[in-house]
Amino acid sequence: MSSSDEISAQLKRIASLTTRYIELTPRDIAALHAVAPKILERSHEIASRVTESLLRDEDAKKIVEGTGLTVERANALFEKWLRQTFTGSYGLTHALEIFRIGLAHVRAGVDERLMTCNMGAFAREIARVLSEEGLAEAIPAAAKALFWNLTVMLYSYEYVKRLVVEEATGMKGELVKRLVRLYSQKVYERITGELAG
Repeated sequence: MSSSDEISAQLKRIASLTTRYIELTPRDIAALHAVAPKILERSHEIASRVTESLLRDEDAKKIVEGTGLTVERANALFEKWLRQTFTGSYGLTHALEIFRIGLAHVRAGVDERLMTCNMGAFAREIARVLSEEGLAEAIPAAAKALFWNLTVMLYSYEYVKRLVVEEATGMKGELVKRLVRLYSQKVYERITGELAG
């Protein structure tokens, strides 16, 4: 199992690459901090509407019921995450906090599709609120922040899956990647054949 230092080093690399790729700049982070009061003032409304979307999904509903998570607790967790998103530093400590949230999703059985859809619901609600508040110019910065969060959370899924395979089989990263590519080629060819069919 990787040490905390190894996790931090990998996460620092992922967060840094993501920041550069999506061009999340200090100016964007300042824009997030500037609109934070308005977003946080309406955070309960945003969280509630996202929770409504979540509970319309049957898979999500089963997960929520299975974990014993109440609507109130879900909203509180979403509001806490919104605070991190709009007031965070987007450095290593922030990345570790978001990675931990991703791990909590993995632990609860929330799959990547559901988490990605939920991030889309947040994008919808944040854009709506920023537009209503006359702060639409901050929407691009918010979009970048949401993608940064999504990438870090998705990395937590990748990390745990790799760890499970390594510990269960003894196979290391490159061999696992090669096997994944081989199997994806098989599925690709099958789907291509069906589409051509």
